[in-house]
Amino acid sequence: MPAVQGRPRRAGGLPGWTRRPLVPGAVLLVAALVSVAHGQPSPVDRALGVTIPVKTGSTTPSGIGPMTLVTGGGLVHYDRTAAKAVPVQVPPGGRVLQVQPCYRAHAVLVRFPSGRLVGYVVPRDGGLVRLGEARAIVPDANNLTVWLFAGGRVRQYRLDGAPTGAVIAVPRGYQPVGAVRGQVIASSAGEQAMTLVLPGAGRRRLLSRGQALDVASGVVLLRIDQRLAVLNLRTGELRMMPSLSAVQVTGPGTLAEDGAAFAVLGRVNDHARLIVGPIAPDSEAELQVVALDGGRPLPYPPAARWTDSGSVLAVRPDGQVVYFTPGERSGAVLHLDLPAVTGVANG
Repeated sequence: MPAVQGRPRRAGGLPGWTRRPLVPGAVLLVAALVSVAHGQPSPVDRALGVTIPVKTGSTTPSGIGPMTLVTGGGLVHYDRTAAKAVPVQVPPGGRVLQVQPCYRAHAVLVRFPSGRLVGYVVPRDGGLVRLGEARAIVPDANNLTVWLFAGGRVRQYRLDGAPTGAVIAVPRGYQPVGAVRGQVIASSAGEQAMTLVLPGAGRRRLLSRGQALDVASGVVLLRIDQRLAVLNLRTGELRMMPSLSAVQVTGPGTLAEDGAAFAVLGRVNDHARLIVGPIAPDSEAELQVVALDGGRPLPYPPAARWTDSGSVLAVRPDGQVVYFTPGERSGAVLHLDLPAVTGVANG
């Protein structure tokens, strides 16, 4: 999940109501009622929202700032102003699969020739901190820790490599998506997807039906029956977004740091697309669908990332990086003079 570099993210904690025994039923009841109120698309809804083309000219968009990119199996810091890529130290023989922005650092998942997957922290001022073996790195809302998912369990780690808190079991068929104040949000996939809260102690609780895509600032971004929705953890309100019937929502998805906007991968037939919009749009006209051409959509595309300036970085199927500012009429392909990019983060 994107992070503002130079200061920790404000955490949106799970409130006391989530701990009550009747919460699962209450949340689903609220979800059903709000879905009726907000979930029916208008008869004049457009199938594609507002389509955004992407320009391939050499003009450099303003406000991009530094980026960290996964390319050629390695990691580079890229200063767009100086047009210079600086390789980042990774373990010998390892290939970087995933990069996750943190406070003054990045967390990366590295695969070794043996197939072993290991999580590391790369501080902004250099060095490499080993965390442990993991299938995935899960962000925490505080931006000061990450969670490693391995062997059906998750555990929280500080950025200095020290584990903290309890080891939390993840039910079979579920994947952790994010964490808030020691509690993990995990969800299953498919038509019967459900999202759970996994506390450090006590029983897990049903949060909502649907697949969670991201968590930020007290809200959860969900995919429910091929529609996007947002659950407010403070109030329990579930708000369905307008339907874009021609766009298949595939994910992954990313919320802006303040939880006010989202960017989710999707496709229109065999063309990759990025859906961008506020979490409470008044109509489908506020949903912008950015063209990510350059080949057939990838089965497991990297997540888009929000920048400090409120723009979005996304990777096309051909490994080119697209930069888009919500509200603009076009995006731009960044000419980085690098091998195909397979992951991106700001800072």
